[in-house]
Amino acid sequence: MRAALAAANVDQAKGNIDGPRQSFTIGANDQIFKGVGYKPVIVGYKNGAPVRVQDVATVLDDVENASQAAWYDNTPAVIVNIQRQPGGKHH
Repeated sequence: MRAALAAANVDQAKGNIDGPRQSFTIGANDQIFKGVGYKPVIVGYKNGAPVRVQDVATVLDDVENASQAAWYDNTPAVIVNIQRQPGGKHH
């Protein structure tokens, strides 16, 4: 299931268009942002019929762990912790 969901939820370049003076990268965002987008994803086959996420799971827009939250100045926030690796260069 993990591999099927990862393949259906990608955000990467799709190819290039090359011309005599310019080249463009074709970018298309296939990333799924809402739970409803995962429901029709095929995760396998049984007796020749596709098995979709909605057939084997309950799909919700929710958080992984409702007991964890971050706040800054009384406002919901996302905290990013950045640390230099031991032996890493300082720029």
